[in-house]
Amino acid sequence: MTRFRTFLLFLCVGSSTLWGAAPLFHAYVADKWLEILEDYSLEEKQAFIRGTLFPDIRYIAKLARKITHHHGLTSNEIKKTSDPFLKGLRLHTYVDDVREAMVEQLGVISQLEERVPDDPYFLLKLIEDDILYTMLPKEKPLYYASCLKAIDPGALQFQVKPETIEQWHEIHKAYFQQSINQLLLEHIRLGKPCLGLSGAILNDFYEGVIEFRSHEKIREHVKKAIEQFELDFIHLRESISQDIPK
Repeated sequence: MTRFRTFLLFLCVGSSTLWGAAPLFHAYVADKWLEILEDYSLEEKQAFIRGTLFPDIRYIAKLARKITHHHGLTSNEIKKTSDPFLKGLRLHTYVDDVREAMVEQLGVISQLEERVPDDPYFLLKLIEDDILYTMLPKEKPLYYASCLKAIDPGALQFQVKPETIEQWHEIHKAYFQQSINQLLLEHIRLGKPCLGLSGAILNDFYEGVIEFRSHEKIREHVKKAIEQFELDFIHLRESISQDIPK
């Protein structure tokens, strides 16, 4: 668990920007892309999931964000990417950018600031994943964990050591084993830091997740965000079929 806590510390650093959904959100949106837009083999689907979880490896691999996050690509451009891993990687930033626009319109940050003044955006990210965990069948997060058993050639192109990629996979396997509120509570009971947080601040985050995971507006935000991505992917599929010569 030491490496897991180290990652979560990195995840917390710089989280005060709007950028970035949390891992479960990314994995589930990627799953929806696969369901709607791809006719992949199981191996290709798993490579796609690994790709979409890869970009934030920059925290432990000490890479600049621009190296793993490719901004400005349209969903149509992403669809044309041939390699499943790279396609998943490119989807990651697309999801971050679309979600950022949604968060800006949500209008709950001031309420979250009352609970966690220093990092309400990070709290929101955790709440989103905690809510999503309760919405999904339990086997879904475990399936995402099961995808993380191989190292893709596309990952090695970023000059990241294989052992760092393996560490990244182990981190996510642990992350997908339980909900955020369970993770925080476990560390509070053990008296150990979690997510780069400790003591009273860790308690504040836990209480914030518990309080706002049932917040109607945030729950609706998570539901609508997923629905919007699904709708966007369906529209893309329809536009592609219209472009195919009869």
